[in-house]
Amino acid sequence: EQRGDIKAKAREMCIIQIAIKLIDDALEFFQKTKAPEIVNESNAIFKRITEGAYIRILFPHEDNSDTLRVIDVHGNELTSDMLSVGTMRQLYLAIRLAVIKTQDHQSANLPVIFDEVLSSFDESKRAAAAREINEIAKDHQVFYFSVRNDFQDDAITNDWNHIDLNNGRIDTHK
Repeated sequence: EQRGDIKAKAREMCIIQIAIKLIDDALEFFQKTKAPEIVNESNAIFKRITEGAYIRILFPHEDNSDTLRVIDVHGNELTSDMLSVGTMRQLYLAIRLAVIKTQDHQSANLPVIFDEVLSSFDESKRAAAAREINEIAKDHQVFYFSVRNDFQDDAITNDWNHIDLNNGRIDTHK
């Protein structure tokens, strides 16, 4: 009976070691193939959204650190917890948009859902981020939810279909 327990444990350990190896191989493959494209696109989007205030995102895998960092226009390296809430959200949005933009175009272009992602941005950064969302909307169906209605810049949102849910009534307009 002990021999059977030992065999079962040895088999379980082999399965775990194989799973670890497969995960490590997949992560290494991702870091060598997809990560550079995502990093480059994230940097470009973040720079545009922040209007050049931040010039680079440093991802943990790039230098084996354990935290995401950014470099501002003055060359200062900042961890994400040193950023304002708005800038942290801009950073997250830039990475999210980069992942969407760099997805395998042979796969289906799935819908993208945003909920209040622009609400903590100042007006100019909100406009810059909206332009980035417009780029995504060229290849994806985009749903943007907000309780705010103060973002009506026709130059940016002209192609957006607005649906207002007011008192149980649906009003649509461009």
